[in-house]
Amino acid sequence: WATLAGPIAGVVSVGYVRAIRWADGHRPERWGRLVAPALALGALGAVSIAFPQILGNGRDLAELAFVGGLTPGLLLALLFLKPAATLSCVASGTPGGLFTPSLALGALLGGALGQAWSLLWPGAPPGLCAVLGAAAVLAATTQGPISSAVLMMELTGRDRSFILPMLVAIATATLVARTIEPRSIYDAR
Repeated sequence: WATLAGPIAGVVSVGYVRAIRWADGHRPERWGRLVAPALALGALGAVSIAFPQILGNGRDLAELAFVGGLTPGLLLALLFLKPAATLSCVASGTPGGLFTPSLALGALLGGALGQAWSLLWPGAPPGLCAVLGAAAVLAATTQGPISSAVLMMELTGRDRSFILPMLVAIATATLVARTIEPRSIYDAR
C-alpha cells in the first residue's frame, strides 16, 4: 500500500502547494481586504453546518482519521472540502497556518486510499493508512522527510511497527514532489 500511496501523495502535494501559491498570489487589495475575509468565512460557516469537521486547523480531523473514526463517504467529502476551506482562507487574506492543514489533507487522503485498498485487501487498517498518508503529504509539502517521520512517530505514539511503510511512503512522496515542484509549501507562500 505504501509503495502505491506514496507517489499519489506526492502528486496531491504538488497540486496543493501550487494551489496555495496561486491563492496567496491572488489575495485581495485595498477595500477587498475588508470584504474578502468576511465572505470567505461566511461561506465556510455555511458549509460547516453540514460538515462541522472542516472548522479549525485540522488537528481534530486528522485524529479522527487516525483512529478510523470517519465513514468512507465523509472521508471523500472532507478530502475536497478541507483543502478548499484552507485555500479560500489563504486567498481571502485570512491569517492561518499551513502545517496542520497539510497534515489533515494527508490523513484524509491516506484514509480514503486505505478504504479503497481494503476492498482489495480486506482487513487493512484505515487508521494506519491515514497515519501513513499524513506523513507522506506532510513530508512532500514541507520538503522535510526526516522531520516528518520523527514528528509522526512522536505525534501518534503508536508502536514502531509502522516505521518501514511510513518511510517508504515518505520517500516516494518526497521524490515525486521534488521532481515535479522543488518548492515547499512555505516557499510557495
